[in-house]
Amino acid sequence: MPRLPTPDSNPTLPRPVHSGEQYGALQGRALQGLGQQISGLGAAFDQRAEQKRQEQAKDEVSQISRDLAAARSELAVAFQDLAVNGDPNDPQAIAGFDAKVKERLGQLRARATTDEAKDFAEDQISSASASLYTQSGTLGIEFAGLRRAADYQATEDSLSSAVLSAPDTFWDAQGQLSATLKAQLSPQDALKATPKANATMASAYIEGLIAQDREGQAERELQSGKLDQFLDGDTKGRLLRSAMGAGKAKRDYALGLARLELEDDLGQIALTGDTGAWSRGRVAALGGDNPVDAARLTRKFDEAVAIGSATRSYENASLPDILQDVSSSGEALKTADNFRVAEASYRANTVAAERLFKAYKDDPVAT
Repeated sequence: MPRLPTPDSNPTLPRPVHSGEQYGALQGRALQGLGQQISGLGAAFDQRAEQKRQEQAKDEVSQISRDLAAARSELAVAFQDLAVNGDPNDPQAIAGFDAKVKERLGQLRARATTDEAKDFAEDQISSASASLYTQSGTLGIEFAGLRRAADYQATEDSLSSAVLSAPDTFWDAQGQLSATLKAQLSPQDALKATPKANATMASAYIEGLIAQDREGQAERELQSGKLDQFLDGDTKGRLLRSAMGAGKAKRDYALGLARLELEDDLGQIALTGDTGAWSRGRVAALGGDNPVDAARLTRKFDEAVAIGSATRSYENASLPDILQDVSSSGEALKTADNFRVAEASYRANTVAAERLFKAYKDDPVAT
């Protein structure tokens, strides 16, 4: 059997022999591979950094959205308070709210560090600010309108008070009020305010006349139709009733005083029979519009006149004759159909008897 050669335990392998060009190519490939590995690591790092940045941007945008909702809610409450409780005459009211909007919304910028969050914050702040500034601007216009309305109302109150005190200034004051309406209010507001203003001034005119005891003139002014351009039917009717009522109240008061005067004079008429300035017609007029009162007063006057006449008729009568008449009239009272007439006769006789009895005591011989 043939024998195979035994390999050397430490064989010497042949080493490749490279030229310089080949070595350079090998080194280039090695460096290229290293560069590719480094480039891959950089791309992975950049990708991870971008991912983290995007996550941060999302978190910031979410936080800004929540903060914006809270800010809007706070500012909505502040605006509502301003609209309800704000002083229209305070020139800083609207400016103060606008400053609060700027400050509160500006705080949202501190939440943004990423470009996306900054852009989002600016866009949201701009939108919210524009909306709130529009609301405050509208409210500012309303406040300005309220200030003008208050200024006008003060002028109207002053003019109407002047007319109430001096009714004869009405027409001049009415012209001044018309000029004030045009100067202090917008055309639309002036148009709305004119009917009320006219009614206020015309009412002050009529009420001023009534207050000066010129209710007759007030009634004539209303009846003439000259004030119809200023008054509606209901207001005119109310003022007319007021003027007529004032006249009636004054007449009733005068009648009351006259009735008291009559009551005082009736006693003297019954004693002397002298009616003085009184007549049946004047007495009947004291009844006013009430025929029952007129009849009652006339009857009392007639009784007093009858008593006075009877008293005078006894001036030359003897005392026994008078006493006889008194006795007769006293008996007549018991069966008289007209008690008042009988009573008047009895009173006349009694008065006459008393007078004669007094005269007898003073001078029995002459009597």
